[in-house]
Amino acid sequence: MLSLIVAMLLVLALAAPAMAERTLTWNEVNGDTYGATVAAKAFAEKLEEISGGALKIELYTNGTLGSEAESMQGIQMGTLDIFRGNASSLPNYGAEVIGATGLPYVFKDMAQFQEVAVSPLGDELLQSVADANCGYIALGWLVEGPRSLFITPSVYEKLGKPESFSFDMMNGLKIRVPETDLMVNTMKALNASATPIAYAELYTSLQSGVVDGAENGVTSYMDNSFNEVAPYFITDAHTFGCGVILVSADT
Repeated sequence: MLSLIVAMLLVLALAAPAMAERTLTWNEVNGDTYGATVAAKAFAEKLEEISGGALKIELYTNGTLGSEAESMQGIQMGTLDIFRGNASSLPNYGAEVIGATGLPYVFKDMAQFQEVAVSPLGDELLQSVADANCGYIALGWLVEGPRSLFITPSVYEKLGKPESFSFDMMNGLKIRVPETDLMVNTMKALNASATPIAYAELYTSLQSGVVDGAENGVTSYMDNSFNEVAPYFITDAHTFGCGVILVSADT
């Protein structure tokens, strides 16, 4: 996985002498201390180093340049250069094959995903994004880990303060999901009421009771202080945050 990203950086660097100096924009919906943001900063430093300063990245965090949906659209239109998107979101934008990695319970653990990511199959999945000819190039994986459910105190009370959680408890719960068909359909299959809400609105939606719970990786959960308003974290690992470094085909 790392070797693939470095190879792509070298391709960019080799092209740099034929180009004027250029600053690329990268939007990240999470904050400065988030793992994917730290990785983006390292990516930017390496790109500037091996391009001899010809290529720089200006990184915007906390969704400054828009939500996930706005960023995905911006990449397609060429108004944004780079975004760490979710593989499960890509079918909504024309790259269907890679979306299979976001199906529930495809991977049993992180080690199994990493094995796939560095395999020929992992390379084929990344290549399928460019082959779909929908405006994206996938440089490599940037994975958050397993995504799990978390619920608010009022829901925990309503469920009778259970010591363990079972999927029959999902019936009728309003669960926030990303604005993608795959995640909406996953929650519907569990008999929950899938509620697509912009990521920036999730904290207040949990706090006000607009939704009963949500799902995400533990790093996002803690980094965005969702634990303050939804302190019951259920480690069901229903899917993995198969993040993909996407570059606009125009770029």
